[in-house]
Amino acid sequence: MQTQKLYAKALEYADLHGQETVWDLYCGIGTISLFLAQKAKFVRGVEIVPAAIENAKGNAKLNGLENTEFFVGKAEEVLPREYNKNGVYDLIDGKKGTKDYTDGSWLGYTEDLDVVVDLGEIKEIKNIMIGFLQDTRAWIYFPQYITFEISTNGLDYKTLGEVKELQSVPRREVEVKNIKVNSNESFRYLRVFAKGEGDCPKWSIMAGEGPAFMFVDQITID
Repeated sequence: MQTQKLYAKALEYADLHGQETVWDLYCGIGTISLFLAQKAKFVRGVEIVPAAIENAKGNAKLNGLENTEFFVGKAEEVLPREYNKNGVYDLIDGKKGTKDYTDGSWLGYTEDLDVVVDLGEIKEIKNIMIGFLQDTRAWIYFPQYITFEISTNGLDYKTLGEVKELQSVPRREVEVKNIKVNSNESFRYLRVFAKGEGDCPKWSIMAGEGPAFMFVDQITID
């Protein structure tokens, strides 16, 4: 009885409306995954124990829930793999992400972001922008800080700008931030570094749990 009440409360807090894709990152035999699948559009579960995943698949079939999918592996490996199918090319494909981390436009990391963009030739650039998502319900957090460096030869870089303290006060559960820096510089190479949280931050309800995720969408240069 207590377990049923607990699951009902979790479903209430999830506030599902039938359009969401939910990830259950430590799903076991899929008990909570299948409970959420009653309300969500789709549910994906991840678990490192193969036998548990087989049970989860069997339970889904037994309950007639076809809107589920289960993966064997570590959460910090499976989730980025499923989101990062095009690798860093997703950062320059022109697709901006929404507040829905499952919309296919976000690139997920459990480690720091460290990427270099080659413009092909030296160009005069006025503005640089990069987007980040926070959804604390899914262990996705803004980076601790972001640095932008530029170079004409790909060897010698200078700092263009640094952005810290991305968290709003009060902190928001779900939020998208597009970080913009002014350039007015000529360069060929842009290096963007974003420091991830590592584990869920101290202020989080899941403080100390890990790994935390960092979701990035577009690097826009104009």
